[in-house]
Amino acid sequence: MLRLLKNKLATDQALHRFRVAGPSRCSCCKNYATEDTNHLFRNGELADEFILLFNNAHLLSYVGSCGRLDAVIDMKESNAIPSELSLREWHIAWQQIEVLKPRLDIRCIRWIKPIKYKLNTDGCSKGNPGKAGGGGILRNERGHLIMAYAEYFGECSNNMSEAKAILFGIEWCLDKGFTNILVESDSMLIINMINGKAKTPWQIKHIIEDIHSLKVQGTFSFQHCYREVNMIADYLANMGVYTMQRSFFTEFLSLPMRVKKLMKNEIEELPTFRIRAQTKTFSFDHG
Repeated sequence: MLRLLKNKLATDQALHRFRVAGPSRCSCCKNYATEDTNHLFRNGELADEFILLFNNAHLLSYVGSCGRLDAVIDMKESNAIPSELSLREWHIAWQQIEVLKPRLDIRCIRWIKPIKYKLNTDGCSKGNPGKAGGGGILRNERGHLIMAYAEYFGECSNNMSEAKAILFGIEWCLDKGFTNILVESDSMLIINMINGKAKTPWQIKHIIEDIHSLKVQGTFSFQHCYREVNMIADYLANMGVYTMQRSFFTEFLSLPMRVKKLMKNEIEELPTFRIRAQTKTFSFDHG
């Protein structure tokens, strides 16, 4: 049903968009109409025969205040409703399904200043695997810059670039004498691997082991953060890919203009919004 609502069913019309050759008409109907979602589930003979076959079934066309999908497709037995009425309500319900939109989960979030130091890191891979880079930024309790970096990792996967970006930042911090650091990454998988909450694949096991061996040399803690509050590290990671070289920044004025703007917003603790579509939860959108 979710594939139906998102128009992701493998109908002939959908396959034609991907240049897949096949029959151009529906073989289930006598008039051989074009096989698309509307024809199969609303206007075609197959949809009419389906309703007539279940002449004691009643499709609920009302969606409760919760907007749950199972309320839309719930079938109730009712001997008092004739088949003609069920057919009419099927078309009404389909019209309502057409205007269903996923409900949005909107959260107001912001970058939080650390107690001592915070290292935000990110990695990216153009192709996964492909050309990869990593970036990070170390800031103090006021949110001021201590160091930022962009690094090129060559060809590797996204998970490997995320792990390498963390390792690179920890090595620099220990080399410069910074030992009490909160490390944030928007890769929950890598953070869980470091914290022992997820199994580490053999391809990046050596990197995670190197991180474990280094973190005991100081007071390091690792936590996940949302991508929306990790935009500086994301920008630097992409910078590493495009420049294909290592870049260090220890002064605010030497940072790229985009990073400067993001830093000012985060120092002032300005919020940003995280918007995601809720799964299996819908609301009506009548335009």
